[in-house]
Amino acid sequence: MKCMLLLWAGLLGWSLHLSARNLDSLLRVVHDRDQTVRAEVIRLSQQTPPAVDSLMAAYGRMQAVDAENQRVISELLEGGGWPEGLSEAANETIWLVIDHADLEMQRRWMPLIEAQMAAGRVSKSSYATLLDRMLMREKRPQRYGTQTVSVSRVIEGDSTRAEQQCWLWPVEQPERLDSLRNAMELGPIGAYLRTVEAVYGIPCRWDPTLSVEQIEALQSEP
Repeated sequence: MKCMLLLWAGLLGWSLHLSARNLDSLLRVVHDRDQTVRAEVIRLSQQTPPAVDSLMAAYGRMQAVDAENQRVISELLEGGGWPEGLSEAANETIWLVIDHADLEMQRRWMPLIEAQMAAGRVSKSSYATLLDRMLMREKRPQRYGTQTVSVSRVIEGDSTRAEQQCWLWPVEQPERLDSLRNAMELGPIGAYLRTVEAVYGIPCRWDPTLSVEQIEALQSEP
């Protein structure tokens, strides 16, 4: 699959001449690589006891996959803007790679993502997720409650053991969160937190009174 992606990436210099069908095939490879390596990271992170060496190796593979995917998407968008005639899955794959990129790349392409949302090519929920991720990276409250952080807490009464917890990153308007989520085609926050718990296998909490500084203090506790 890596050879296939590199072959397609080499063709991106001719992207203006490729059909939407061929671009869909390229983006399907990009999507599958992104999701496969992330599924491996999640699986290894849930093992008890944790397989630290295997998990770190998987993180390294994920970073390599992300870097390669981002090169492909950057060249595609720089070469001719957002392609016309792509499938829904292909449009969402472009968003997915940007969502998993660093803040610099996200800031560069966010106006284009917003335009594609307005045009119906990128879902409202995807746009909301990217915006929240950017706000969190800027150390600001998120808007739609799509982002969580992992916190390691020492178990009370046993300083030699710790448990992993998940916390919702602070939001701008806690009292309006569910209505804001509904407008972006996101489910209620309670259902979302339960889904996160099921995926990662750890408790996921939300305290609307906590500030960004307080959540960061939780993350830095021994």
